[in-house]
Amino acid sequence: MPNSFSVDITDLAETVALAEALALLLRAGDVLAVSGDLGAGKTTLLRAMIQAFSDQPALEVPSPTFTLAQTYSGEGFRFPLVHADFYRLKSADELAELGLEDMLADSALLIEWPEKAEGWFTTSRLNVQLDGIGSQRKAVLSTKDAMMQKRLERLMAVSAFLKTSPCASWRRRFLQGDASPRTYERLHRGDETAVLLNALAQPDRLVGEQRLRYMKTTHLAPNDAIAPVLAIGAELRARGFSVPQHLCFDIGKSLLLQEDFGSNFIAENGKPVAERYEAAVDVLVHLHGQEWPSIAQGPGGAKHPIPVYDREAFHTEAQLFLDFFMPMQNGDAASPEQKQSFTAAFDNVFKNLQTSKQNWTLFDFHSPNAMWLEARDGIKRIGLLDFQDTRIGPEAYDLASIAQDARVDVPAALEETLVARYLAARKKLDAGFDAEALRSYYAICAAQRATRILGVFARLAHQDGKPVYLKHMPRVSDYLERCLVHPAAKALKEWFAANAPQDIRMRAALAA
Repeated sequence: MPNSFSVDITDLAETVALAEALALLLRAGDVLAVSGDLGAGKTTLLRAMIQAFSDQPALEVPSPTFTLAQTYSGEGFRFPLVHADFYRLKSADELAELGLEDMLADSALLIEWPEKAEGWFTTSRLNVQLDGIGSQRKAVLSTKDAMMQKRLERLMAVSAFLKTSPCASWRRRFLQGDASPRTYERLHRGDETAVLLNALAQPDRLVGEQRLRYMKTTHLAPNDAIAPVLAIGAELRARGFSVPQHLCFDIGKSLLLQEDFGSNFIAENGKPVAERYEAAVDVLVHLHGQEWPSIAQGPGGAKHPIPVYDREAFHTEAQLFLDFFMPMQNGDAASPEQKQSFTAAFDNVFKNLQTSKQNWTLFDFHSPNAMWLEARDGIKRIGLLDFQDTRIGPEAYDLASIAQDARVDVPAALEETLVARYLAARKKLDAGFDAEALRSYYAICAAQRATRILGVFARLAHQDGKPVYLKHMPRVSDYLERCLVHPAAKALKEWFAANAPQDIRMRAALAA
């Protein structure tokens, strides 16, 4: 791979396009060093970059020539940006007084005239050299940092993909990241929008061996692959579900440009909208009421075998509670006795779950992955996202995912309404449907799911540096308590009462 890349910037539009790509690349701790002669366009580039990063086109971004450094933060900023201009820097002592190195802990540093501070800010640094004049101008991007080099190569791969796409000249904005290395961005031109899934957005952050083993055991799709998205999406779309239409894709480069479902979710202002959640339950009735292939197939030769949710996956997921939540609760790892009794309790309930009908389950069917498409009819009103981890498992799992939404407070009364709606609809389709058995499976699936999520959120907060997930823990702990009252979850109720009762779980969750 080359150590540097040259990008033509013959006009303002190309300058803005480069600025938007760089804004999407940035992370806290990065240094972006922009060099070039007077009038080369350094401030113009960084101004467009800060405006794109914050999604505030009218944001005032004056040159910090006299102040040396200006910090931008607040609304629209995922983390602070520090815009520095070292042209008038007189000494290293003056640079030290600015305290910029300390700011890098949670900010990105954008520097004009970095050559005035030779030897400083060399870690995670991307250099941008602006050369030429008029229509012959270009930017040369380079780095000496091996990890930044991987990200730079990815930036260029994404830019090349978009140049040949239907959205070649559209504006680009960060949309969201998730618990995986994937990121999404929204492209727009006037009122037209599209979404880019970048499944390899963080090529320098390879999944560790422990995480890879977990993903393999629990049958999660590879984070850096789009074939499962294409294949499963095609099967769902063919059966009448609302799945984003593909505009273009590159399986080898793990890039997918697709229809934008907008910003209306089934939850609104952090609260569930009953009508929308009921429509989501209707989607599950339609999903579970038909037969599905064992291998999903989609465009471009995309194929994905649908894995079976087995005992090992069931236990491995639940084990996250012991590995990550228990140390947060007790300040120490679970004891061998606790681990042994935990496994025995989940073995007990898994045996009961074995008698459930097995079908396609979407695995993460909850508010972040269910869009509200009001203009559509019937089940098409629910737009499905993030379904690449679909598995063949107990049907009650999806019902538990939505009726005990981990991101939104679903009151017990609404939860019961949703469960009853599902049971009534299934009974109407199949007179032999066993509603009471489904309630037992629901209690087991919901309890296991809540146990897993408490562990996942603890891991994301304390191991992956994503404390935002901690705010969901009290809710999930409360959901778990609801499940434990069902007789089917008796063995789990006894284990949690002895080792992690509700009051202690809640205390640990709130303290975190």
